[in-house]
Amino acid sequence: MPRTRVASALAAVLSTVPVALPLPAAAAPGDLGGVVVEVLRPAPVALTVPETSLALRAGDDVELRTRLATPDGRGVAGARVVVLGRRGAADPWRALRTLTTDRQGLARTALGPERSAEYSVRHDPTVRHAAAVSPVVRVTVARTVQRVLGLRVVPVLAEPGADPATCCPLAVDGAPRPARGLPLHLLGTAQGVADGTPVTVEAMARWGEWQTVATPRVVDGRFDVPAVEGPCCGYSTVLRAVVAAAGAAPALRSPDTWVTPAAPRLSATLPPAVARGQVLRVEGTWAPASAGRVVRLQQLRDRVWTTAAEAVTTADGRFSLVARPPQPGTHGYRVAAVAQGRLPVQATPPSTVVVRDAPLPAAWATALSDLSPATAGPRPLPGAVRVDGREHARSLRLPAAASLDLPLGADAATFHATVAVAAPGPAGAPAELRVRVDGRTVLSRTVPDGTAFPLAVDVRGARTLSVAAGPTGHGGDGAGPLVVLGSAAVTSAVEPPRGVVPGILYLADRAPVAVTGGVRVADDLLLAAGTGPAGSAGWTLDGGRTRLTASARLGGGGAGTGSVRVVGDGRLLATYEGVGAVAVPLDVDVRGVRDLRVELALGEGAAGELRVSHAAVLP
Repeated sequence: MPRTRVASALAAVLSTVPVALPLPAAAAPGDLGGVVVEVLRPAPVALTVPETSLALRAGDDVELRTRLATPDGRGVAGARVVVLGRRGAADPWRALRTLTTDRQGLARTALGPERSAEYSVRHDPTVRHAAAVSPVVRVTVARTVQRVLGLRVVPVLAEPGADPATCCPLAVDGAPRPARGLPLHLLGTAQGVADGTPVTVEAMARWGEWQTVATPRVVDGRFDVPAVEGPCCGYSTVLRAVVAAAGAAPALRSPDTWVTPAAPRLSATLPPAVARGQVLRVEGTWAPASAGRVVRLQQLRDRVWTTAAEAVTTADGRFSLVARPPQPGTHGYRVAAVAQGRLPVQATPPSTVVVRDAPLPAAWATALSDLSPATAGPRPLPGAVRVDGREHARSLRLPAAASLDLPLGADAATFHATVAVAAPGPAGAPAELRVRVDGRTVLSRTVPDGTAFPLAVDVRGARTLSVAAGPTGHGGDGAGPLVVLGSAAVTSAVEPPRGVVPGILYLADRAPVAVTGGVRVADDLLLAAGTGPAGSAGWTLDGGRTRLTASARLGGGGAGTGSVRVVGDGRLLATYEGVGAVAVPLDVDVRGVRDLRVELALGEGAAGELRVSHAAVLP
């Protein structure tokens, strides 16, 4: 029997310190006009084990035992810790397996290193507990050198650049079971074989002959084949590695490795019924387990599957989807894994969920951080923040170019939040926030660093809510700030509008009747130096409008200036000359105007992009 030793490490505690963002550049240190945003960190924890170094003989096992505890010594039960391993200090850490602590905060696992290695244990941060990592545990393995070949098979992950060595466990009944249709990544060991020795990797053809599929060379006792064709159509593949005889050294051959394809499996559990006013929570798994697989909860509406919630799988393939259900009745749902890389779309069979009619409480509120909205761009960051001295426990931080789409469900009346900025952009570049209800823009504005404002949007009768953080600096010319949505929630309570103008019309929501020159119209009006020196866009107004408001700026890092002219019913209403890198506010009287035209022009030698943002006409 192999001998078993116990390895462990000292405590590593990551303390938490509130982060106070600097005041705006124009504010003095004592100026109380700025807004301070503090990100609240979880409570600290520590990982401990008894020894940090030991010596073993080849073939011995090591039991790695660790304890996760709070600073007062109480064990943290049910926490997940990741065992990391590497060959030496110059090598990157690789995640080996995930453990769960018991009631005393203990977790243990057996390791069988073939050669000297280093191990560590990591606890990733959660809402309740901070990150922690143990010191390095060094294991020295004394062995006699024998010439042995080994071959291990893992699937190539769907995401480009992912490390296949950290992929999910593949052993099923002692044989690798990669997903059907994925190529294979071959990792080989060549113990006692000199560096530079060629290795022939062979696969058995269906007619029984061995065929060469790759010829890697040994480097530091290993060889690597990044991708070979995997099995398909229900057939198994047999692989082996061969080193030819050289002088007195005989030929080597690895044991045959059988690879049988296994179709990816998506499973989810939907509740048969929920009461009106409650959230719909769906738990599920994706196999073979891997992190980052995008899954969506879809509802059947008008014979079309629409996304109600979105999440990504964890390293063990688990996911959780939370959404607000629609009006009382019977509704069809399914869970779908979207196409990623070589993995096709896969969906569970449709299920019915009954939303029971029941008396509503006086008012319900659901935090956006508790839901699973569909996202685009960088994913929102949930967590607690402090804005201007007030704590917001359930909040979201949106990076630049991030957006989320949320089905509102039944009985929603108001979306509210406290809006601020964390992590200012380069040179104080402002953040941008856009809010749409059923596709109609209700708010589009910049949020300068050091400011905060309350937001309350009427969503009665609406089906969807979209919130997006726009590119930095009106042109995406740098890494962006984070838009903070403190205590962001959807509630059934009717609140007076705040931070929005009822009846406002953003020109981005209305198609222009005419576009000339090099102007492009999307969320903003844009004139780039490479598309022409001038251009315009025109709209037909519905009457009853009083003012045009917008913001103009020359972005994209360009030099020079531009100009903006506003024309109403053929009459010049306003001119803004010398528009440069500093945003210029536009405010034009448009009472009685039916035909509105905005003209953009770049000055001689100007470069970059002349952009008119957040253009809107007020009632």
